[in-house]
Amino acid sequence: LTVGPDGKLVYELEPASRYETGKAKLSSDSWTLVDTETDGLWAPIYVIEIAAQRFQGLVPVGKPFRVFINHEIRIPPQATAVHGYTTEFIKENGINPKEAYAAFREYVGDSYVASHYLIFDWDRVLVPELLRLGEPTIGARGFCTWFLSRRTLPEFKTHKLDYLREVFSLKCSGAHTAQGDVEA
Repeated sequence: LTVGPDGKLVYELEPASRYETGKAKLSSDSWTLVDTETDGLWAPIYVIEIAAQRFQGLVPVGKPFRVFINHEIRIPPQATAVHGYTTEFIKENGINPKEAYAAFREYVGDSYVASHYLIFDWDRVLVPELLRLGEPTIGARGFCTWFLSRRTLPEFKTHKLDYLREVFSLKCSGAHTAQGDVEA
């Protein structure tokens, strides 16, 4: 931990591959970072955007994944205020849920799925939606990067992604979009 020229804290992390994590080193583990944007916070919750990036250890592998999903529902103004996606945008750019999840399944494979707030993205969003669509679970439940940040950075006042973006000067294409949140 050092202080940079701009006065911000700079965390210098050692490569995770230097530490044993059970049978294999982390750098040989494959996992997928996922984020979703939805029509709201209360059931039934419909996914309108999924973004993902495969990792081998801490190294991104291949191209990122992104899809908009058209459930033919109205996007409430409160949700649009968060992520910016309107009902019209999703109608024009979204694809059928079954097609979207087939592509997502192919991308994720049998890897672990991680998310910045896994309790929401996995437990409250993806699993119920897949059940509602009669589709099997995609990948395996992995780890929550929000809980990981709380454990490794206990001195931070918050562990929200917006705050972490600011502290670590993380670049992304758009905050509060699934793609932007995965990039961060």
